[in-house]
Amino acid sequence: MGTNLSSVFCQSSEEIIENFLKNKKKYPIKIFKKKKNHFGKYKVLKFKIPVEKMTFKITEDDIIEIIFPEIEM
Repeated sequence: MGTNLSSVFCQSSEEIIENFLKNKKKYPIKIFKKKKNHFGKYKVLKFKIPVEKMTFKITEDDIIEIIFPEIEM
């Protein structure tokens, strides 16, 4: 069974970036930060990063790198 994403990843890296990754306005990000002196407990930090603050690069091996902006906590 095919999905709506299967054909996206048959495209070139440039097309995947332009037609799929840059298609959203913001990406939700969750960071799990270990609580100090609380074994097994974490604080969840949630962010929405605008796509225009992200950098998309294609490596020599044709791998897409996504570089996020620095986040101050």
